[in-house]
Amino acid sequence: MKRFWFLAIPALLAGTMPAGAKPPSRPAEREVACRLGVFSGAEGRRHDQLVANLRARVHARRERADGWSFQLADDAVALRETSEWISLERRCCPFLVFRIDVDEDRGLWVTLTGPAGAKDLIAQAFPVAEAGGKR
Repeated sequence: MKRFWFLAIPALLAGTMPAGAKPPSRPAEREVACRLGVFSGAEGRRHDQLVANLRARVHARRERADGWSFQLADDAVALRETSEWISLERRCCPFLVFRIDVDEDRGLWVTLTGPAGAKDLIAQAFPVAEAGGKR
């Protein structure tokens, strides 16, 4: 019989927050403000290159109430670069919520969501004109 010990982790972590501590704010409560200047010169250049690569890999774009989902070329490089981009992007745009979905039938999708105002910023970063396929 397989044991799913990882299902117990949330229960184990419940109540571990110090008394009086505030839980992390939800994306809807966060201010939409990019932290310009958080990258070193090399990090900034790498971030720019990753954004250009991701834009070139967009096959489809789906609007959501709170953001956008993008279907990317489904290959190991796209997945690796998407993860690397997220690790950088979350430093300058901590208000965004990132989700990567990969499955055999639908391929690679990246979903970006956030508080009010974030959706417009996401659309500007990944404009429809740049999407390579259906939109």
